[in-house]
Amino acid sequence: MRADPSRRRAAVFSPARRFGGMRPPIIGALVVVIALIGLFIWLALADSSDRPAEGDDGTRVHLSLKNEEPPSDVSEAPPSEGRMPEGSGATETAGQAVGNVTEAVVKAPIVVGPPLASVDPALLQPSSQGPLPIIGADDRRPWQVYAKPFQGGEGTPRLAIVIAELGFNRETTEAAMRLPAEVTLSFSPYAPNVADLVAQTRQAGHEVMLDLPMEPTTYPADDPGPETLLVASSAVENVQRLEKVLGRAQGYVGVISYMGSKFTTAPDSLRPVLGMLAERGVLFVDGKTSATSIAATIAEQLRLPRALNDRFVDNEATRLSIDEGLAALESDALRAGTALGVGRPYPVTLQRLADWLPTLVARGIALAPVSAVVDRQKTR
Repeated sequence: MRADPSRRRAAVFSPARRFGGMRPPIIGALVVVIALIGLFIWLALADSSDRPAEGDDGTRVHLSLKNEEPPSDVSEAPPSEGRMPEGSGATETAGQAVGNVTEAVVKAPIVVGPPLASVDPALLQPSSQGPLPIIGADDRRPWQVYAKPFQGGEGTPRLAIVIAELGFNRETTEAAMRLPAEVTLSFSPYAPNVADLVAQTRQAGHEVMLDLPMEPTTYPADDPGPETLLVASSAVENVQRLEKVLGRAQGYVGVISYMGSKFTTAPDSLRPVLGMLAERGVLFVDGKTSATSIAATIAEQLRLPRALNDRFVDNEATRLSIDEGLAALESDALRAGTALGVGRPYPVTLQRLADWLPTLVARGIALAPVSAVVDRQKTR
């Protein structure tokens, strides 16, 4: 007669037979020891995974843990419409579109100083929008007072980099601050605590700008925000919005157009705004989101200090595309003597810049703050 299978299994797998006749207290002690060993192993692995990785050259880096891709429109936008939000959604921010997550962001300490000139009360005008920049009684202009001294020689080709759309993401903003201090950082007027971020950035030695929202051809599908300068608005309304932007922080050298492929082609709308910037002693960078922009031409007529974006370096937020853009920008600087490129705070952009910028000196190019390339480019 065959034994009951369930009884046979019970006999085979009974604790006494399985552990050679050991008593339950001994078995319990072994379980506790095994559990403790497993816990120690897990803690050791977790500790090592949280540490910054080291590159082949010993450089300590921090790998981004984000897993977001940039909007598909970024890589498809033509060069003349390079600014990311145009054609890619009104509410998309640089903090949301963080680029290629397989890239590393350099995690060196943020270097403090040499700081720029302190914010001068004599160059501020009280207003309902906050203190606004103004030319001093002694004819000092904020863009010159707050400029970072240029260290290159007069005959050396100059290359300026502006990282725009900053302030929404703490990690990428701090990564931008770790770039060489000659890189100019521009903050969105909508960024939380933008005044504090501007102050911290200046303390780290970077020149600072503000993004100036302007109407794109795709408005209102792509809306740069409530302070957008619009072609259909009156000059008074646009100047009021400009003052709201300018009042968000202090100590910046000027503004860079944000979107604006429509506004920068409208002379009647541009003149009052650029004229106000000239009166307040700040500089203007035409982001050139439209190949037909006339902003630089009008700025020149109004004697407003200006610079022009030669190319966006990260229309396609990939390592290969950015490296190609930086190489082209380098060629621009060598050919024309001056070049300006604009990037966004994608981790892949910041990482490629961190690798590339230190190599410029060996090729006879000086990295320059925006103030050092003012009025040095041909109007186009």
